[in-house]
Amino acid sequence: MFHVKHLIQRIKDLSIHELMFYVFAFSISLQLRTILNSDEAYIGYYFSYHKAIYFYVSDLLFIAFIVSWLFFDSSIKNTPKVLLLPILWPFLLLFHVEHVELGFFAALKWLQFWLIIAYLYGNPKVIWSTLYIIIGTGFFQSLIGIFQFHMQQSIGLRFLGEYVPALNQSGTATIQSEGQLILRAYGTMPHPNVLAGFLAICLGFLAFVSRETLFKHWFIVSCGTVLLLWGLILSFSRSAWIAAILLYILHIGYHFYLKQIKKAIFLAFLVIVSCGTLGFIYKSYVLPRASEAPAESAAANYRAEFNSLGFNNIKENPIFGVGPGQYISKLEDKVSMEPWKYQPPHSIFLLFTAEYGIIGLLLSIFAVIRLCFTWNKIHILSLSLVILVLTLGFFDHYLISIQQGLLLFAIIVGMLSINKIDVSQSVKHL
Repeated sequence: MFHVKHLIQRIKDLSIHELMFYVFAFSISLQLRTILNSDEAYIGYYFSYHKAIYFYVSDLLFIAFIVSWLFFDSSIKNTPKVLLLPILWPFLLLFHVEHVELGFFAALKWLQFWLIIAYLYGNPKVIWSTLYIIIGTGFFQSLIGIFQFHMQQSIGLRFLGEYVPALNQSGTATIQSEGQLILRAYGTMPHPNVLAGFLAICLGFLAFVSRETLFKHWFIVSCGTVLLLWGLILSFSRSAWIAAILLYILHIGYHFYLKQIKKAIFLAFLVIVSCGTLGFIYKSYVLPRASEAPAESAAANYRAEFNSLGFNNIKENPIFGVGPGQYISKLEDKVSMEPWKYQPPHSIFLLFTAEYGIIGLLLSIFAVIRLCFTWNKIHILSLSLVILVLTLGFFDHYLISIQQGLLLFAIIVGMLSINKIDVSQSVKHL
């Protein structure tokens, strides 16, 4: 049974680096930031997120966490040596970049990514609490998104980083229904697609932690699943919808495999009823979005165009890429088009290869495989998270180009890296 005194005692028992990491994890979803180069981040009239240098509150908390880890914990000595080359590679590429400030900023972001993984690898006991914190923030983000959709505007949480542009403002993420523009749910994210990816990953985390949950405690899991699914649907991100469908096919199939028939049937019923109810209520919005053919979708056509430009950059710079943070600037030098069209390829694999080359891609893939995969012990729910990330990453770039996406991606890889350790035996779940 939950007691406040027990919670306070558990917090007191935490080491300083554990406490700072939990606070950092809580801050990931908040878009509280300052722009350090606002004048240089514009392409004509258009503000380019990908040419901006940001400093987030989560960055400040990350620094506090890293300092406490360095000074108060010896697990840093156990940092896997396989991370050394992926960490160094972006900094080595700075010797051939034109915009050094953008390159250094991008290299620091990847240093942040690998350090989070190294920390989780050396401190497996923090992972369960971290997953619960991320899931909790996902609930909060979903609620914000639901209210935004119903109000069709910001709900006044600017102090948490909420920024929802006006419905008629250029670049606002909308869908069309019966000739009317409808605002998609943003949460406190820079774009509804980022919110959708965040919620889809929270669903994956919820599936992961619920494997140890007793059936009688599934009321919380049920409420959380419904809430996350509703927020996900109202983001209208089709790639995240596909990722969630694949996740639940694997998750439900896993329960059938374990002969947990009640859990499997209950989860299937929960997902079908939740999606069906919201789909029926908002069928004039959801059905056209879901049934739109790729050939008829402007977004799909733009994605194809962005990816084609990414392929061309890789062909011209296959080994070393164009350098950290240089993709948009290089694209400006070579191609003339509308300012808003200067966007990265909508695939993490194309974007990463374009900037860091085939060498950088292979170094990173090798490090992740060495850390995360022990083939004879891989868990189906860990595999479902891999499929979730691959699906989201195949259709969009925010897992490596947007603050919230990159940090969440690091936590996923860190969690998978301790899949080799039987965490359930060494950690008491919440």
